[in-house]
Amino acid sequence: MLFIDADALSKLAHWNILPVLPELASTPWSGMATVSSIRFRALKATTAPDGKLFRCPKAAARSVEAIQKMSPLAAPDATLLATFAAVPDIDPGEATLLALVASGPEDRLLTGDKRALRSLARLPEASRWCGRIFTVEQVIACGLKSKGRDWLLQGACPFRDMDKAVANCLGSSCDASETSIREGLASYIREMDRLHDPSLLGRCKAPD
Repeated sequence: MLFIDADALSKLAHWNILPVLPELASTPWSGMATVSSIRFRALKATTAPDGKLFRCPKAAARSVEAIQKMSPLAAPDATLLATFAAVPDIDPGEATLLALVASGPEDRLLTGDKRALRSLARLPEASRWCGRIFTVEQVIACGLKSKGRDWLLQGACPFRDMDKAVANCLGSSCDASETSIREGLASYIREMDRLHDPSLLGRCKAPD
């Protein structure tokens, strides 16, 4: 199962990448899940965007459509969940998903929250998540490789400020070259890669 946190789902929805996530992640919608609270926020935001997680009705609608195709979330192990009780920058939703990932040998987490990833890397138990975490930058890199620069810029530019790292990669006027975008994404991925040894990040392969 590929679990998706609120931050990743929101960003990919605003950048119009979410609809093609199954292709980029080589995972069907039925092999994905997220916390139920995101669905309620997205539903509400289709008519009244909150200006935070959902800034426009279209992104909220994309999220609702995707979540409806996903599998329901199982209950996390309470002992694992307690691991995150006092960990800064890991909210209850992320804690739930991380606990589920640690419980399933084939499970993974897609996150857009770099602060949570840094906090996870500092935990004594961090090795339980080695090779199991994926970032939005990795998904974008896969999309860039398979669909090209114009596709990425068209979708991401209107809401690029939702993620400072991604905004930097796309350029101040959102006109960076494909090479520049690729190198920028690779730089941020390396930064996250180095948070823990062995790396918490899995390897993302662009679809053929």
